[in-house]
Amino acid sequence: SEDSSGSSYDEALTQLCDPLLPVRGHAMLSLASLINHRDPKAMSKVDTLLKIFEEQLAHDDSYIYLAAVQGLVALAGLRPDPVLPHLARQFATCAPAIPQRSPELRMKLGEALVRATRACGPLVPRFSQHLISSLLTGARDAEPMVRASSLSNLGDVCKLLRFSIGPILQEVCLQKGLWLRLLLCGYC
Repeated sequence: SEDSSGSSYDEALTQLCDPLLPVRGHAMLSLASLINHRDPKAMSKVDTLLKIFEEQLAHDDSYIYLAAVQGLVALAGLRPDPVLPHLARQFATCAPAIPQRSPELRMKLGEALVRATRACGPLVPRFSQHLISSLLTGARDAEPMVRASSLSNLGDVCKLLRFSIGPILQEVCLQKGLWLRLLLCGYC
């Protein structure tokens, strides 16, 4: 019923403020589950949930940030149009000059982006420009771990694009030094 779904949603939001990490992590998993089950109240709060899950990516505890990744994947499966471009923009604008955007956070954002992309299934080619350009930005990052993560993510996205990669293959190949790194990573 809609009352029980509303109360489940409200209860999960209340649990997000709990001081205990397992309770907060469980709350995010509950929100992701509500999204996966097409809960009406959760579906009407996509923007709010996107902000909540994105904020929790920065958490140091793996239970919390992995629950946030699951929430982002659920959102992308429900509404890929706002979620994938948003994640791609956030990843692309993760400049080292922004102090709160550590290399770890940028790698977590990249992981969330690729997992969310997988959730979109046959809709992936529709978002290829957003995905490829943001991952190419990461592949040119000054931080070696971010570059390596971006190249791995780029390979995963290229696999998901399958035959739709043709129009953007030239852009990928023309990146200075990227072709060699892709060969070394075993993606070509």
